[in-house]
Amino acid sequence: MTDNEARIKTLENEVSELKSALASFGKKPRRKRNDDTKKTPTPYNLFVQKFLTEQKKDLGDKYNHAEAFKQAAIEWKKQKESN
Repeated sequence: MTDNEARIKTLENEVSELKSALASFGKKPRRKRNDDTKKTPTPYNLFVQKFLTEQKKDLGDKYNHAEAFKQAAIEWKKQKESN
């Protein structure tokens, strides 16, 4: 292998490394959440969870998640205003 061929091979390796480095540039690594780091639910989360469960139980086949969620938000707001 001549000096020029060796130099070309080195440059090709460097270009390859730069391409792989640029491919991940600007991307944030995903944080994996362990079971130990789960957030505790807020009072709002707990209220909505309970409200939706009750709605599913009461309405059965007529249950519409979007409407039930909307109603949960309204009920939460009423509850907050009364306190």
